[in-house]
Amino acid sequence: MNSMVDPLRGIQLLVVDHRSLICKGISSLLMAVPGVKVVEQANNRSQALGIVQTKPADVVLLDIDMPDSEAGICLIAELHLAYPSTRIVVLTNNQDASALRAALRAGALSYLLKSTSIEDLVRAIAAARDGVPTLSPEVTRAV
Repeated sequence: MNSMVDPLRGIQLLVVDHRSLICKGISSLLMAVPGVKVVEQANNRSQALGIVQTKPADVVLLDIDMPDSEAGICLIAELHLAYPSTRIVVLTNNQDASALRAALRAGALSYLLKSTSIEDLVRAIAAARDGVPTLSPEVTRAV
């Protein structure tokens, strides 16, 4: 993973997943990558919105599947509107074409499945910070 580290220097990341264990696990993996700073973790839409007001993030990594079925898409739209320079990367198990299209319409830059390798996730985060979208190969036909 060292060959991927340089693009991540100084990146500020917010991780959002309603499953606390998943959120902490993803955060731990990413904090082990030099140059990545996980500014905070959130388990729901309101926590995420409160955090970004005080701890700006370059990239928000979030799962669109939350207990309130529309919360993930609403969070993307709210973040995109209020913080247009913050890049939004969806990391989810949801392969549904309508969910992908809704996330991209709401303002997500990238859409990755949780089956993505850590190396590909790191590359996608670096690309997102630079405004370059990434889609998991399994969902590209849906676009």
